[in-house]
Amino acid sequence: MIFYCAIFEKGVEITKDDNGLWYFQSSSGKLSVASLIEVNRKYKLRLILAKHRGDSHRDIELLVPLKRGEKWLEVQLSQLAQTASRKGSQVLFGTLNLTYVVESVCYHCKCLCKVYSNICRLFAESMAKLVKGHDTIDFGGQSEPYFEFEALITSALRAYNAARYIIWTAFGPGKGSVPNSFTRTLSLCNNIPDALRERLNSSWQQYGAQIQEYRDCVQHYVSVGGLLPGVKMTKLEGDVWSASAWIPDNPKVRSYRKFTYSSRIDALTYAWEIANEILEISDIIVRAVPEHTERKDDVVG
Repeated sequence: MIFYCAIFEKGVEITKDDNGLWYFQSSSGKLSVASLIEVNRKYKLRLILAKHRGDSHRDIELLVPLKRGEKWLEVQLSQLAQTASRKGSQVLFGTLNLTYVVESVCYHCKCLCKVYSNICRLFAESMAKLVKGHDTIDFGGQSEPYFEFEALITSALRAYNAARYIIWTAFGPGKGSVPNSFTRTLSLCNNIPDALRERLNSSWQQYGAQIQEYRDCVQHYVSVGGLLPGVKMTKLEGDVWSASAWIPDNPKVRSYRKFTYSSRIDALTYAWEIANEILEISDIIVRAVPEHTERKDDVVG
């Protein structure tokens, strides 16, 4: 598979010209780079999104897996539904619903990646010459990264909630309604294999709990972008500009005035990690379900 465009963390994008040479799009000049690996080595940025053109000359965008050796996230998504087809009808229904939600997470991750890239390109083209002598600068009026991030974390929490139905059907007591939270579902399903329970509890503690805090904050209180949303632009070596949309460390305070940013959590990097985690645990859950799982009562609302 031959790529013509690659977007890295912080929106740094390179594209290949007709002669097969790579050039930065987030630069105020036409700067070349040897390869994708060179960007990673030189700037310590990981590749998130790659594009290639299919036989019909349409762009095909692929999210890069966080772990080396794993398949593209889109490939993993397609395999999720295939795995479910070997299970019972109730689990298939729940898995198709979960797959839809996980696909939404991946979609918003792609959109966020392209928003970052567009911001870097816009800044390099229109603002870089005006801020000569500065290596970092705030670029105001940039709400789009926060729009996409808030949509992504909402879908991510939906994914945890959608997984409840599969877990309850396959490993629950066989009666009663699905519990109203992911953690309560795990605690009431005595038939969950120990390794699966440990993995899901770990996922919730590392990601799910904070995702819920972000979601609750933006749904019921304030956005994570602040009153004047903007991004921090940083000039890398070689006059390449990168963008960082910081999100607060402490969304549970639900207040613009009390937000802190000491951990420097970048919205795109965090969103990419979330997309990988949500897809991984979804696959683990579905694979753990015994084949031909059935249940008489209706567990999906």
